[in-house]
Amino acid sequence: MTRPCVLALGFFDGVHIGHGGLLRRTRETADRLGVPAAALTFDTHPDTLVSGHSVPLLNTPEDRAALMREYYGIDEVLTLHFDRETMTQPWERFAEETLLGRYHAVHLVCGHDFRFGDRGAGNPEKLAAFCAQRGIGFDRIDVIELDGAPVSSTRIRALLEAGDMAEAVRCLGHPHVLTGPVVSGRHLGRTIGIPTANLALPPQLLCPRHGVYAALACFDGRRLPAVVNIGSRPTVGGTHVTVEPWILDFDGDLYGRTLRLEFYTFLRPERKFDSLDELRAAILNLDTPEPVVVKRRYEETSPEVLAVKAAADLGVLLLDGLADGIWIDAPGFAEDQVREIELMILQAARVRFSHTEYIACPSCGRTLYDIEKTLADIKSRTSHLSNLKIGVMGCIVNGPGEMADADYGYVGAAPGRITLYKGRTVVARNIPQQEALDRLVELIKADGEWVEP
Repeated sequence: MTRPCVLALGFFDGVHIGHGGLLRRTRETADRLGVPAAALTFDTHPDTLVSGHSVPLLNTPEDRAALMREYYGIDEVLTLHFDRETMTQPWERFAEETLLGRYHAVHLVCGHDFRFGDRGAGNPEKLAAFCAQRGIGFDRIDVIELDGAPVSSTRIRALLEAGDMAEAVRCLGHPHVLTGPVVSGRHLGRTIGIPTANLALPPQLLCPRHGVYAALACFDGRRLPAVVNIGSRPTVGGTHVTVEPWILDFDGDLYGRTLRLEFYTFLRPERKFDSLDELRAAILNLDTPEPVVVKRRYEETSPEVLAVKAAADLGVLLLDGLADGIWIDAPGFAEDQVREIELMILQAARVRFSHTEYIACPSCGRTLYDIEKTLADIKSRTSHLSNLKIGVMGCIVNGPGEMADADYGYVGAAPGRITLYKGRTVVARNIPQQEALDRLVELIKADGEWVEP
C-alpha cells in the first residue's frame, strides 16, 4: 500500500457478520477521510503456529479478499505472510513498522478480541493508546451477536460440520463460498444424463458435512443453480472426498477452469444407492420435508441495483425448485422497501402473488382498439386481486403467443370485437368490446378467483 488508508485488522475467516461491523466502519471512515479502505489478513491462520494445530479454514485467502470487496466495498486486501518471525515480533514494532510504515495507515479498526505481537501482548487497549500518541484514528468494534450468542468463525465451522448450512449462511450474511479448479473425474455423471463437475477442494479448507446442497455455480460472469454433492460417493465405490456440482441448464466443459460455489442450504445426507439409476432418480427428485428459505445479505445503496442483483441471485433458485422462499437482508433500506422487492421476485417466479400482474403488447398497425385506455380500464376493475396474471393483447396475430403463462387473456379479434381466453383456451369469441370487461370479470368470478374490493 503506497497511499494513506483506513486499515481493518483481523484474519476475517468466512467474512461473517461479526467482521461486517468492522469492515463497514472501515469503509465509512475511508469515505469520510477520502482515502482507500483496506483490510489486513494473513496467509496462514495464526493459531496454526501459536498452538501447533492446523485450523480448518472457511475460505482461501482469495475468497476472503473477494468477499470483502464484494460485500463491504473494501478497496485493497493485503495478505501478510505469517511465520515465526511475525509471531514473535513485539507488538509496538509491528504497529510502527508494518501498520504505519509499510501500509501507511491513518486510521485503524479492529475487533474487541484482536491480539497481535509476541505472545499476543498487543490488544485493542494498547493499540488505542499507541494511535492516540501518534495522532492516528482508531476504532474498536464490539462483539456482534445473533440469537444471543457471539458470531464467530468457530461457531460457523461447527454449523458447517453439523450440516446446518442455512444457519451458517445467517451468521455469514452471505452464502458459504468454495472456489477451486475443476478437475477431471470418472465421468459417471454423464452415463446417467447428469454431468457433474469435480471441484478440487483446497486441503486447508473445512469440509462441510457430507451430503447434498442447494447452491449457485459461478463462472464466466454466469451464476447458475446447482445441486452439489459433498462426500466420498459411496454408490460408485469412492474412497476420498469430492465436491461435485450438477449445474442446471448447463452442458459445457469446465475442466481446468475455476468454479465458485455459493452454498445456501442442506438438502439431505449422503447415502449409498443400490444402482446408478436409483441415484439419478434421487438427484432429479430432491424433496426435502422442510421448506427452504434462502437468505442473502446486500450492501447496495440503490433500490434498482438491489432488485436486479437479488432477482439474479434468488430468482433462479425459486424457478428451479431449490427454494421455497427468500429473505433479503439489506440494512441500507427500510423494511417495506425490502418487502416490496421480495414480493416482486416471488411473484415473477410464480411462488407467491401479491398483486395482479398484467402483460400488454405495444400498439402497432394491427392493434384493434385503444390498448392503453383498455388496460387502464381492466386495471381499475381487477388490480385489487392478488393472484392473477392477465394478458391484454391488441390482435389475434401474436396475442395468444405473447400472453405466455397468463391466467386470462383479453385479445382483439376484429374492430370492436374481443376474444377472451382462460389460459390458452378460448372461452368467449368475438364478443362486443363494450361487454368484454364485464364478461372478463364474470369469468374470473365463475372460477372462484374474485374477491370484492
